[in-house]
Amino acid sequence: MNLLAFWLVNGLFGIVAQPIALKLFGGLPDRGLGLARPFGLLLVTYLSWICGMVVPAGTWSLILSLSSLFLLCTLSWKSVVKPVLDDPKLRRDLVLYEAVGFAAFVFFAWCRSHYPDITATEKMMDLGLLNGMGRATHYPPQN
Repeated sequence: MNLLAFWLVNGLFGIVAQPIALKLFGGLPDRGLGLARPFGLLLVTYLSWICGMVVPAGTWSLILSLSSLFLLCTLSWKSVVKPVLDDPKLRRDLVLYEAVGFAAFVFFAWCRSHYPDITATEKMMDLGLLNGMGRATHYPPQN
């Protein structure tokens, strides 16, 4: 259930960032549709980090960053995204990108489920950093 929720929320981030990705990567053959989802994840996390410096980190910084991106998305949807999605080739490419991305997500989740240990390499340090960020009230977190 957590994997499905992560996939759906990540899709929401991609939809919200799609107008910005289409503007930034419009020179690419697919006009940046394949980069919308990872760019959305990057943009939302970066903005929530910046908002976490002003408001308490966590839910409020995420709500503030998502609402600002959603407002920008709704203002530019008709002029940026709608003409792109009317093209049948770009719609086919978008479906292909989502299918390949979902297959890769399922494959790596399956691989991770067979080896979930927090041993080897720097996983303990990563866990410590994530716990520190989870307990922080403002960003950047204290050492």
